Amino acid sequence: MSLALLTSEFLPAERKDPSVVNDWHSALVAWSPLTNLMDAAAGMILLLNEQRQILFANAAFRREVGVELPRAVIGLRTGEALGCPHSEISPGGCGTTRHCRSCLLARAIVDAIQWGDTGGAPRAVRLQRFGGAVLALDVAMFSVVVGTERLLLCRIGDLAPLPTHQVPGLEHCPMHLLELYLALTTPHR
Repeated sequence: MSLALLTSEFLPAERKDPSVVNDWHSALVAWSPLTNLMDAAAGMILLLNEQRQILFANAAFRREVGVELPRAVIGLRTGEALGCPHSEISPGGCGTTRHCRSCLLARAIVDAIQWGDTGGAPRAVRLQRFGGAVLALDVAMFSVVVGTERLLLCRIGDLAPLPTHQVPGLEHCPMHLLELYLALTTPHR
């Protein structure tokens, strides 16, 4: 079945051909100053294409999702790599279900695609994982044009697993209350 024929309730389901994604990954890895810098970063960094697929994931991101080899996440979308249960509801994957309409990570990616970036301003994002754990993410998106392609640089910081049994009702919490909770409970830098 062609991915171009998949339906979506939010973002397009289409993906780049795997060979194109692998070529991008190989080209990025070959540029060692960039990848060494991103791997040295303490926070998680992703490079995404406009179809929201991962072209590069730094070492911190790979540690978080439990993979050693960089190619293990290449071609996946962010929610698929982070273990969002909604990413498996639809054959189109992350960003294509009705649940994704309210996902602030998906919205940050859409803003970066439509407007060029999120202004570098971090956004508080809540993402549910398989098993019920909730991640509190600090996400900033930047748009980078390489040749004729626009890539999205996604910086994910302050990853804090919040078990739902410790914070009752968090999965239904309005975003402004989650941001207040995070502001009050996150140690200041």
